[in-house]
Amino acid sequence: MAIGPTLEGRLVRLRPVDIGDAATTIAIRNTPGFEVGLPRIPDDVDHQQTWITRQREVPDDYYFCVETLATGAVEGLIGLTAQPTVAGPWSESGAWEWGRWASLASDSRAAIEAAALLIHFAMELGVPGVWGRVIRENARVAAFHERLGYNRTWSNETGRFFLAEGPHLATLHRSLGSATPQ
Repeated sequence: MAIGPTLEGRLVRLRPVDIGDAATTIAIRNTPGFEVGLPRIPDDVDHQQTWITRQREVPDDYYFCVETLATGAVEGLIGLTAQPTVAGPWSESGAWEWGRWASLASDSRAAIEAAALLIHFAMELGVPGVWGRVIRENARVAAFHERLGYNRTWSNETGRFFLAEGPHLATLHRSLGSATPQ
């Protein structure tokens, strides 16, 4: 069973998604504009509750709500899993997949800090890296990853793959105005 810890930064908190978050996860995942990178999910709370229950039972699969500390509002979702959804060189090194990422936060630093907290958590677990898949049409998210200065990227017919490793945390934290993880 992989129910992650609560991770807190300066602006956001990552806490494990729970059954009570079903309607919120549907609303966030089905926000117009996210379908470029994330497929829509059924607009059925019971179905989502079942999915969350099953996900929580999968070893090494963490799914977090991103809450802003100022208001406590859930403004995003982010996940980390050892089970790759797409096989390739990015998943052969033991790196885990960073996915299910959607942010409604009006402050872009919230998305940056969520990514930093997730990567830091992976490093604490001893994961050698975290890779993310970006659909070709999702230029905004690809640009975010490119700004991190990854040394290793791959492409296939559907998208680009970026490998984040420990040194990329420094770039994220500089973007937040802090040199170290909180």
